[in-house]
This record gives sequence, C-alpha cells and structure tokens, in this order.
Amino acid sequence: MKKIQFHIFLMFVAVVILSPLLWVFFASFTEATQAPYLVERIFSPEHISTHVKGNSLTVEYKMRDLIGANGEQGKPGEAEFTFGADNANKYILVVVNSYDLKLSTEVLDAPFDPKADPDKKWLISLSLDSQANVRKTGFTVNSHALLNLFNVLTLQNYKDILWDPDFRTWLTNSFIVAFATAFISILFGFISGYAFSRFRFPGKKVGLLWVLTTQLFPLAMMIVPFYVLAAKVFPAAIPGLQIVDTLWGLVLIYTATALPFSIWLLKGFFDTIPIELEEAAAIDGANLPQLLVLVLLPLTRPALFTSFLFAFVQSWNEYAIASIFMSDPKKVTLPFGIKSLLANNNVAGFAAAAVIVSAPIVVLFLSMKKELVEGATLGAVKG
Repeated sequence: MKKIQFHIFLMFVAVVILSPLLWVFFASFTEATQAPYLVERIFSPEHISTHVKGNSLTVEYKMRDLIGANGEQGKPGEAEFTFGADNANKYILVVVNSYDLKLSTEVLDAPFDPKADPDKKWLISLSLDSQANVRKTGFTVNSHALLNLFNVLTLQNYKDILWDPDFRTWLTNSFIVAFATAFISILFGFISGYAFSRFRFPGKKVGLLWVLTTQLFPLAMMIVPFYVLAAKVFPAAIPGLQIVDTLWGLVLIYTATALPFSIWLLKGFFDTIPIELEEAAAIDGANLPQLLVLVLLPLTRPALFTSFLFAFVQSWNEYAIASIFMSDPKKVTLPFGIKSLLANNNVAGFAAAAVIVSAPIVVLFLSMKKELVEGATLGAVKG
C-alpha cells in the first residue's frame, strides 16, 4: 500500500513539474490566437455538446470559468431551442446571459462576425434553411469557449519558425557558441585535469582551491565583472581588441564559467585510473602525447562526455550574459532571440521555437546517457 501511495505521489510531482513543459508543447501546435487559452482549457475544461434534429437544437454545457453579474459561477445545464417558420433563412447566435449564465438565442439577418463584437460571449452560430431546419454546414462552435483541438492543431507554427531567417541566424550562432565552448572546455579541462592529478608543482593546492571556489558563486554575480573586463579593461590593455558584441567573446566568457567544472571533474576521474597503466605504456616506448591520446583519452570518455554536455547545455540555454553582451541582431543567440517573439504576443511561435531549441539537448542526453552516468559517478570517487 505504501508503495502505491509513493508512486501516486511521484506521478503528482511529475505532473506539477512537467505542466509548464506540456503547455509549451501543446501551445506549439495551436493557432497563435488559441495558444493563450490552451493551459486554461486543459486544467479547467468547458464542455459543450450539441444535438440537432430538424429545426430543434439541444445544447448541453458546462461553463465553470464564467461568472455572471450576480457573482454566481457557471454550472452544468441544458438548453433546447426550436425554430419556427418565421426564422427561415435566418442566422442564429447562441449567447450566454451575463446575469444568470443561461443560454439564449439571437436571430440575425447576416452571419455573426466575432471581429465586429469580440466581447460578446457567444457559444454557437448556425444558419437555418427555408424550412427553418438547422444547416450543419453553417454550424460553428466558439473555440474560445471550447478548445476544439481538431480545429486548432497545426504545423504552421513550426514552418514559420524554421523558415524565419532571424531564427536560423539565432540557431547558427548558438550552435557555434555552444560547440566552441564545449570543445575548448574539454580540451583544456583534459590537459589541466591530468596535470592536477599526476604532477606536483608549486601552487597546485591553491589552483585546485581556486577551481573549486569559482563554482560557489552564481553566474549573476559575475555578469558585472565580466562586462567591465570585456568592455573596459581588456580593450584598454590591448588596443583594437573587441570582446563585447562578438561570438568569440561570448565563447571566451562561457568557457571561463564552464572550464573550472571540467577541470575538477576530469581531475577526479584521472585519480581513479591506475598509474600502472601509464607506466606500462611508458615502458613500451609511449611518449606523453601518445600516452594522453592512445591510453587516457579512451578511458576518460565518460568524463569527457559529461563535461561536454555540461558546457554545451550551459552555453546553449544562457540568457543573462547574452542579453547584455550582444546587441547586433545578426549575432544574437537563441535564448535572447526567442524572447523577442513575445514582443508581438506570438505565443504559439514562441512555444514552437522552444520545442525546436530543446531537441538538440534531448538528443545529446539520450545519446550520452550511459557515459553521463559513468562520468557523474566514477569521477566523484576521488577528488
């Protein structure tokens, strides 16, 4: 019994954690005007069902989200409408009474235009033929009142985003920055980690303490020092040097934040490798470069993958530094660029872009999950 309760609790926690992600996923497949209503309709759905028989219309409804003028909240109910000969060739609009939240009909000479009166709480619009029978071809349900997924699901958002030249520029910039940061981090982390693990030299303990200390401070605390160094100190020391508003400058800053983690992780991983393997390779005539590439590189693959993934994800998702350092629209990365989609209230486009951006991270995690587990556990045995 306790095991069942524990699994139910885990499922509840998973739903709470994943609910924003589910909203983004579903919103990416909806029309732009429907996306803001999606999460509301998922967790607080309204129900509307209709039954048509000749000139009679029966509507069953549940409108929990609507509150009338008397403060009463909508309750489930049913309304039936019968149309006589005097309604022939007319247009009927089923609306919600704002006082008691009951349904009523309005007879119109022309089809109802929601754009002409966007505040009207209408649920159904339909047309009648010459015999006052309901035309099913002219039958429309307000998707704002009832989210009809079959009507609003679309792939147009993904098509628009993928063919947007600005988005492709952001995607290219992010790939360049993320891969360059990850590659430099594992390259220097591999060499530095080996040196800290195998050699004795003055300042070794101080260096390790510095590497560990850099991980204690949040990134937000380092934004101002980074900007002062990049915009004032370095250009004054090296005339003509430009770090701000350049992709390589962003790579330099991201590497400074990811490299300490790579050094510490790989140093701990090298400590778990028996030194006898290196001595045996040296006896066989291997020099230091051959030892590093042919012997240690395959053994440290789990730690290298873990370090690569950490640096890639950190630079791929980073927003704060990119928003301050990058102002050229042609050099903007994905996090900062995607945020601009919300400026035009393009919620569906924003959701589609977020799903596309998350795909490389998911692929990397799935392809490296074995090495990721090994690198996170074996590398932490010694340190």
